[in-house]
Amino acid sequence: MANLSAPSAAISCFSTQQGKHMTTGEGGLVVTNDDALARRCFLLINKAWGYGDAKPDHYFAALNYRMCELQSAVALAQLEKLESVADRRVKAANKLTKMLAGIGGNQDSARGRRRRSHVLEVFA
Repeated sequence: MANLSAPSAAISCFSTQQGKHMTTGEGGLVVTNDDALARRCFLLINKAWGYGDAKPDHYFAALNYRMCELQSAVALAQLEKLESVADRRVKAANKLTKMLAGIGGNQDSARGRRRRSHVLEVFA
């Protein structure tokens, strides 16, 4: 399974919109190892309602950004396949790069990177 622990940033976000490596149709994931930020994110996705609090209330104005249970289940299933999906995309990008190598004026924008993580290849 992929490691989704937060990188060096205090908080990281991942989109799971339909064109991404991992998809739930719409939505995304947020990761942090900061308890205060995690609490704030939890409140932001739940209309700022303090679920589980002794006296829950709407603490501030916020929208409903929760994923439904089906989207969450899809995300977990997609997470299991994330490495293989990324590897297939890298192989396809490398093949495309080789096929376009002989066309004048094209330069692979990802040349020299150890691992590509973007969805689309960009050629200049």
